[in-house]
Amino acid sequence: MAAQNNRNICRYDLCMASFTSNEELVNHIALSHAGDDLACRDCGLKCISKATLARHRGTHGEGERHACFIEGCNEEFPRRDSLGNHLLSKHEDYLKEAVSLYETYCHMLNIQVSATTITDNGGGNSQNNGW
Repeated sequence: MAAQNNRNICRYDLCMASFTSNEELVNHIALSHAGDDLACRDCGLKCISKATLARHRGTHGEGERHACFIEGCNEEFPRRDSLGNHLLSKHEDYLKEAVSLYETYCHMLNIQVSATTITDNGGGNSQNNGW
C-alpha cells in the first residue's frame, strides 16, 4: 500500500507500513504492536521512556498548546521550547524592540539591568531574575 503522505506511515521499530488514512494506521498499531506502552498510538513511533512518549504525544495536538503572543501571528506549538524557537526565528525584530524598551524603562527608573541580575541603583538591592 503506498502512503498518501508521511503522516500515515507506521514508525514502530522500523515497521514502515504505510496506509491511506490515519484510522487505518491507528488500527494497524493497535493490532500489530499492541502491548508496548512506549509506542505512540497515533503514529507507532517507539519511544525510549514514558517521558519522551508524553513529549512526542504533544505533536499530535494533545495537551497544552503554546500560542504565539505577537499580534497577527496565529501559530501554536505543542511545547514552550518550540514557541521560543519560533519567536527567535520569526519575530527577532519584535523581541529586540521589546528588550530595548525594557532597557530604556529600567534606565528611566535608575535600575541597572544585566543578563543575570537587576540592581536598584538607588537602594543597592539586587535580585536574581532567572535570566
